[in-house]
Amino acid sequence: MNELTNMFWNEHFRDKNSVKLSKIKRRVYNWLDKDNFGGFAVDGNRFWIEKTCSTATLPNYIYDYMNKWAKKKWYQSIYTI
Repeated sequence: MNELTNMFWNEHFRDKNSVKLSKIKRRVYNWLDKDNFGGFAVDGNRFWIEKTCSTATLPNYIYDYMNKWAKKKWYQSIYTI
């Protein structure tokens, strides 16, 4: 895993049982728990989201959430260029 993927996991789901997750974080966690997320691929400060397989779907609310989070870390999605 790369640094951005590690940051995402550590900030959001380090200890999912002891931290009360917000509604959106719970939905994102449930999607991630189904092994859909391969990780963030990074090239400089640009990133894209990799899924585990071609049949995995990425709902818009998760795409939007991950983009907003990464933007706060000074990364830019290749899909918005």
